[in-house]
Amino acid sequence: MLEYVIVLVQNEELLGFIAENTYQYYLAQNTDTSYTESLQKALEETKKATSNLIRAMEAGIFNEATKRRMEELEGQKAELEGPLAAAKLRGDLVLKKTISSIFCTGLRRWIILMKAAKSRR
Repeated sequence: MLEYVIVLVQNEELLGFIAENTYQYYLAQNTDTSYTESLQKALEETKKATSNLIRAMEAGIFNEATKRRMEELEGQKAELEGPLAAAKLRGDLVLKKTISSIFCTGLRRWIILMKAAKSRR
């Protein structure tokens, strides 16, 4: 079985095919920005609501209801900022095409080393 895998990974064309398709799969799975965009939109709406509430307070409307609403908005903002920062960070961690090729080449070396270690036993 290991010999068959070694023959496969020594084929440069096949290894390139695997690397390219791995990269294309990664792009298909990791380029959707709808989650980040929805978090950003919700944060903007929360900030807008906070600004509107501050204007109302500046106009003299301040009571328990406005105080509770301000606390709710501050809580919503805090709940959105963490996941938004994490989503943006994930978006910044982009796999480069060359990394996919390097991984496949490293996998080939590892498989060959495993065969060599197995044959020494």
